Amino acid sequence: MAFQGNDGCGADGDGELMAAEAGPVAATGLCLADGTPIAVVAVRDDTGAVSTAGWLDLGTGAFTAGPPPATALPCSATAETQPVEVAAWCDLNPDGAVLAPVVVAYEFDDTGQITGAAFYTPDGRPYTLQGTLGACDTVPPAGRSLVQLCDTAPDGTVTAFVRDYERDDTGAVTGFADYTLAGNPYTPAGAVGACGDIAPCDSPTTPAATTGLCLADGTPIATITTRDCDGVTTQAGWINLLTGAFTAGQPPAGARACGSAQSIQVSGTFCDVDPSTQDVLGLVLVEYQYAADGSIDSVRLVDASTGGTYTLQGELTVCPAGAEQPSQDATVLCDTAPDGSVTQFVRDYRRDENGAIVSHTDYTLDGNAYTASGEIGLCDSDGPECPSTSTLVLCDSAPQDAAFAASAIDPTPYFLGTVANTAIPLTDAQALFDGGTAVFPAPTTSAWRFCWLAGDLSLVGGCPQCGNDGDVTLTVSVQATLDGPNGGDGSDGGLQLYNGATSVMYDGSSSTPVGQTNTYSVTATLPLADVVAGQVRVVLGLETSQGTPKQWTIHDFTVSATVTAPGCGNQFVRAFVRDCTTGQVTTTDTDLAGNPYTPVEPVAQCQPHRDSCSANTADSCLDCRSVVLCDITPGPAGAAQVPPGSGNPTGTLANGVGYTATGATSPVVGQPWWAVDVPGPQVWTFDQPVRVAWSVRLNANACLVLPEGTVVEALHPAHTYDAGTRTVCGGAGASNNDPEQVSRFSHPRLTTLTLTPGGSGAVPFRFVGLIETGTPDPVPFLRHLCSDCNGAIVSTTDTTLDGQPYQVQGEAGSCGSGSGSAVPAPCPVAATFEQRRCDDTDGDGDADTTYTEVWSVPCDGSAPQLVWTYQDDPSIQYTPVAPVQCPQTQPATAVQARLVEISDGGTWDLTAHPLAQSVTLTNVSSAASTVTTVDGAATLHPSQTITWSVQKDSDLVLRGPLTVAAGAGSTVTVAWTERA
Repeated sequence: MAFQGNDGCGADGDGELMAAEAGPVAATGLCLADGTPIAVVAVRDDTGAVSTAGWLDLGTGAFTAGPPPATALPCSATAETQPVEVAAWCDLNPDGAVLAPVVVAYEFDDTGQITGAAFYTPDGRPYTLQGTLGACDTVPPAGRSLVQLCDTAPDGTVTAFVRDYERDDTGAVTGFADYTLAGNPYTPAGAVGACGDIAPCDSPTTPAATTGLCLADGTPIATITTRDCDGVTTQAGWINLLTGAFTAGQPPAGARACGSAQSIQVSGTFCDVDPSTQDVLGLVLVEYQYAADGSIDSVRLVDASTGGTYTLQGELTVCPAGAEQPSQDATVLCDTAPDGSVTQFVRDYRRDENGAIVSHTDYTLDGNAYTASGEIGLCDSDGPECPSTSTLVLCDSAPQDAAFAASAIDPTPYFLGTVANTAIPLTDAQALFDGGTAVFPAPTTSAWRFCWLAGDLSLVGGCPQCGNDGDVTLTVSVQATLDGPNGGDGSDGGLQLYNGATSVMYDGSSSTPVGQTNTYSVTATLPLADVVAGQVRVVLGLETSQGTPKQWTIHDFTVSATVTAPGCGNQFVRAFVRDCTTGQVTTTDTDLAGNPYTPVEPVAQCQPHRDSCSANTADSCLDCRSVVLCDITPGPAGAAQVPPGSGNPTGTLANGVGYTATGATSPVVGQPWWAVDVPGPQVWTFDQPVRVAWSVRLNANACLVLPEGTVVEALHPAHTYDAGTRTVCGGAGASNNDPEQVSRFSHPRLTTLTLTPGGSGAVPFRFVGLIETGTPDPVPFLRHLCSDCNGAIVSTTDTTLDGQPYQVQGEAGSCGSGSGSAVPAPCPVAATFEQRRCDDTDGDGDADTTYTEVWSVPCDGSAPQLVWTYQDDPSIQYTPVAPVQCPQTQPATAVQARLVEISDGGTWDLTAHPLAQSVTLTNVSSAASTVTTVDGAATLHPSQTITWSVQKDSDLVLRGPLTVAAGAGSTVTVAWTERA
């Protein structure tokens, strides 16, 4: 675009996609054979591949490379005794980029205070921080609990210790090992009992803090309850967990359960089941990651024992009854006999796959079987461990550095009204903003004249971490050297900062001598929302003539900024230590590395990253959870087999199921077998959903392709089966005349059974028979529910156990209801994942629309398969035209439409419009005109139209030379577009 006769500009740029950094995950919950707790350290790279780096001894902090010992088992306990706590973080540079993943081992003293921290690489080598320790996206490790007891020596000395009960494969207690609270082996020297049994009234009030409540503004609080020796409880008050302040009495009205921002949800435990033997091959968790609107963003299978990514070997389904679950619960209770004597014992609860308690077993404190004979209840003085410590990761409001960029714009709205004004080309202004120099040339006139440039200031990266809440403090600086030949005369210009049409700061100069360099600097604090909205601009205007001309060289343009918003500062750890006798709570603050830290108030819960600055809504309260349900379809009354008949039989079975067959020819007379002839297929259609089982007899080299979802119930040695293609074939010695060579298959639910012939073999090739129908199996699926801050359900999504969309066919109900086969549902895929792609729909080679690909990973380990593509609505398939690589996100650029008319010798020159992207010339007269390009002069004939344009959307400008000269009596219209 040209201003006052000066030339405009072009601009170019390129972008680079940033690779996602990998982070370590330290998963606890495993113990060595001697009871020592350990943490398995796993690493996931930017491709999603997971590998185990080694394991940490949580008692000593020592790291050992490689997998943990084969004797390591899931820990089982009821009291947390961890003198060392392991956390996974990342070493971040000042821009927030990940330098390296870091494993930190925090050490605590016996009062619960953090006393130190050690840093390791994921493979166990000592690590020295290079930048700042920050959070990585990791799943917090599961906890471990032990039974805490007390040893009372003959002299009255009481020693607290932990008892680790050992279990056999059925979960029954077979022994135990004792440890000090520091994790060292311990041998009791006196009477062993629950710690609450010692001097029950030494502490007449035992306060307990209960978390999980938030004030109406979202501040987390803890309610304090005391209990006296008679068991009477009293609400004493509540504690503000952000400030540590205690307030007596009930919490304020409006306090409610805290709404949490959950982007990752882990389902209950499922089983990897061998489809042939029904053996449980492994315990699996399904990890769902949610987008801001509650939709499922990605799915990952997790090993329930190690926390690493799990590779499915069989079929993912609800665990069969009696399958071992990853944990059981044990607690100390008291049995009060009719004579008043009290006996302490351990009650071991067992849960099913849905977490419900289904049974329990009682043991003495020594691990022997115990039968209760009196009234069962909590032991009177069973209270919390003193002192108790809990920690929260919070965020303060320390200012954060932010990167800004300037984009050249038309300075005309900022011209002075009393002087002549000019503007340098946008290319020159952008060169200055990009780190170069610009020149305000001296004019040939002595009239009073100013020269100008202007730029939009924008936040690099678009939306900041916490949306557009808060303020930004901007400092813009630039230097200008007066080259001469004459000096300034009075006020000779300066730098101005605008918010919209309002000037908020100005820095100027006067009577600048030749050769002097002026530094102009403006600083202002503005609402971050105004910056995000594109309202903030910088304008430089300098005098180039007032009686005498002068030239300026502009250089060293800089922008620095800090963003300040509540809860968007630095992350730190606040430890709450409660004294059980006084109930007083003290707090200490440390950074993520364990060093003392003084937060900048106000302190708040850390804000989740927002992908959009369009509005600051309550999306951060989105709470998503998953429940396992079963799709239950009422079936026929019992099972029934298709009777012998002629070719293509039809009829109604004894259980009321109607059936029709096509392609079922050459029946075996008097037997329920039918031949499947080439080209097939043979199709059995039922009038309602059924579970169906069938048998196959084959000649050598004859094959049958079975329907998707088929389950192998029995495979004869003379037959082979390819699970990937669902094809069963006869081997070298196979014969369909041998009634013993029978393989049996089933399908949990269908209405159409299709069997397609393949291979080769002597006629008749293939027999199918013994077809039996029954009640369809319940199909387990996951229902994902997302609720807002008020608890209202905002979305409901049904998926298969591995994350594919699922449509309920019958009624959704508990998987414990209904009936059907014990054979679990087949495993179509081990996992699914989505990938964002770009499409070129207009053929210019550049991306102009986006869509999502859904890929599935087959259970047999073969290559992933593309199964679906969609744009905004996952239920509507999108067919890409020409997939291309997605570019880095760039700000939208406007295009200005222009039109002029020239005649009788008038000219138009592309060099006067350097931002042009397309030009169209039309001769609307009967006389010829002349067009000149890099190829030379050519005639623009009457009524002729010629167009030039950039080839791609990403091309910046059209390059000349290109001129048109209207001939005598000729009129030419010139239409062009240019970047605004």
